[in-house]
Amino acid sequence: MNVRTKVWFTIDSRYAFGVGLARLLQNIERYGTLSRSARETGMSYRHAWNLIENAESHLRKRLIVKYQGGVGGGRSELSPNGRCLLKAFRHLNQDVARYANSRFSELIEKETNHE
Repeated sequence: MNVRTKVWFTIDSRYAFGVGLARLLQNIERYGTLSRSARETGMSYRHAWNLIENAESHLRKRLIVKYQGGVGGGRSELSPNGRCLLKAFRHLNQDVARYANSRFSELIEKETNHE
């Protein structure tokens, strides 16, 4: 049995960053375009763009850098802030999941030994 956790960042009680945006940013790193990243993440381009704009507005920091394209189209990459936030989110998410599962195991063992 495993514990499932969900981590997200808020600013003034408003959603700013979570797993959906993290996946989107990971895919921008991987594929280099917002449109492909959105498609691979399973969301519309419009929804993906709204997530990014919302987060950038709340954080007051750019998460991606867009480059206009020519014949082949444009590209996107993570800004230094985007890269830093994604890295922090990944680590925190892993730490929280690891702690939750470890603590759950301790509690179950304690209860099992108590009976």
